[in-house]
Amino acid sequence: MNGLGQGLKGRSTDLRNVFKQLGPTHQDLARVAKAVAERRQNLARLVHNYGQLTATLADKDHQIADLVQASNAVFRAFANENQNVSAAVARLPGTLNTTAQTLQKVNTLAGVMRPSLDSLRPAFKSLNKANKAVLPFVKEAAPITRNQIRPFARHRSILRCKVAGNSIVRQYLQKSPSRWFAQ
Repeated sequence: MNGLGQGLKGRSTDLRNVFKQLGPTHQDLARVAKAVAERRQNLARLVHNYGQLTATLADKDHQIADLVQASNAVFRAFANENQNVSAAVARLPGTLNTTAQTLQKVNTLAGVMRPSLDSLRPAFKSLNKANKAVLPFVKEAAPITRNQIRPFARHRSILRCKVAGNSIVRQYLQKSPSRWFAQ
């Protein structure tokens, strides 16, 4: 130390200038040292976390194997369905063409039906009026239908069997059955 003091005697300005010039270098070295220290901590944390990960994976060995097998099954199923998907996609243009043609026909039908249905509107609108007008006749005809016409209609099959036994009557009935009985 004495030797250092004697060597720097009278040179304090030079020493101050050297320290001034070394100031930025000292700051840079401080930053480098700090970064190295952080890196050492990060590396230590990385090694620690990697150790924990490998320990956890070692404990879950069967679960990882199950995951890999399940993934294989899923990918195998996707591969098996690839042909079906390809076939469906190949049929799609034909299906779309058929759908387009059908929709064109439906459009044409709608164009034809609209005037027809529009022409029926007045008839449908007058149905309530017609029903009200015919109601008295229906009330009067109901007992006649129930008591006189319906029993005859119930017995027509018996009458048909008796009459059909006669060959002349059977031939006549075959030529014009609507004259005798409703089919």
